[in-house]
Amino acid sequence: MKKTGIAIIDHVGIKAGMDCYDLELYSAFKRTGYPAFIYSNFTSSEINIKPVFRFRVKENVFSFLKMIRIYLGISSELKKNNFENCILHCFRFGFWEWIIIRIIKRSDVRVFLIVHDPESLIGNRSALRFKTGIFDAATGIVVHNQFSFD
Repeated sequence: MKKTGIAIIDHVGIKAGMDCYDLELYSAFKRTGYPAFIYSNFTSSEINIKPVFRFRVKENVFSFLKMIRIYLGISSELKKNNFENCILHCFRFGFWEWIIIRIIKRSDVRVFLIVHDPESLIGNRSALRFKTGIFDAATGIVVHNQFSFD
């Protein structure tokens, strides 16, 4: 069966206005005739969104395990529904992000990262340690401006 479509995965969503960003990405793909689907923490009656993430998440071991379970579920759905591509928003580089990309790659999709605010990562040794592994697993990386690219 031929693979098709793109999944936009965004655990931040409505918390930081990323829902507007996701909806614009979704609309752009739909205008070109490319099927898209959003996994986030908001809903819309007009488009394909699955609200799998909670609005507020405590950072503890239980939340971490629940998020692992959510990402495993998304990965399984991507594989089952023959998605070809996936977009992940990346706000930092660390163990958590390294785990996420590994889980999503299990679904045999091409993963594109949209890296937000990379200047906050400059000089962060922990981030540099995981960045290479994260970037190696990604098919492509998108940034918003030349400063971020540099």
